[in-house]
Amino acid sequence: MKKLVFLLLTFLLFGCSDLNKQLGNYLSKATKENISKEIDKNYTHNSEILEFKLKNIKFSKFKSNVSPAYEKEIKKYFKEINRVPYYRICLYNSYVLLTGYTDIDEEKQGYNNLANERIEAIKNILIQMKIEPNRILIKDLGGIKYPHKNDTNINKAKNRIVEIDIVKRRY
Repeated sequence: MKKLVFLLLTFLLFGCSDLNKQLGNYLSKATKENISKEIDKNYTHNSEILEFKLKNIKFSKFKSNVSPAYEKEIKKYFKEINRVPYYRICLYNSYVLLTGYTDIDEEKQGYNNLANERIEAIKNILIQMKIEPNRILIKDLGGIKYPHKNDTNINKAKNRIVEIDIVKRRY
């Protein structure tokens, strides 16, 4: 089991997106939680998550495409980050951490892989900006964890997000 989790973690973290898409629907919630814990343990535990972060990228219900306005905002954000050498991605042990969520309705309707599809959409924008895929970490928490209660339509909309953090590992 540990070897399987390690293999899945490796593929999910380091850019084997085709396998990630294929396995996304078959991973149990427990496996997703284990992968999330491994990322926390190995990448964010002894790390500094930078104080400035891009606000949550919001998505329409049952959709995974990034709106042009958010795409522009993502590109602007990463251009600014890369101007400061200390925070530059690909230098000094910096990573981009993408954490995806869904709302309860999407989960109930069987959109189990939607958070991952949203993450992949943002990841593709970052790769187009020449950020190396091995510097992009992903955490698919769709159906596992919700940033807000799922009690109103407004709160459900707040759960349809991908968070973007810059993680700087400390040694």
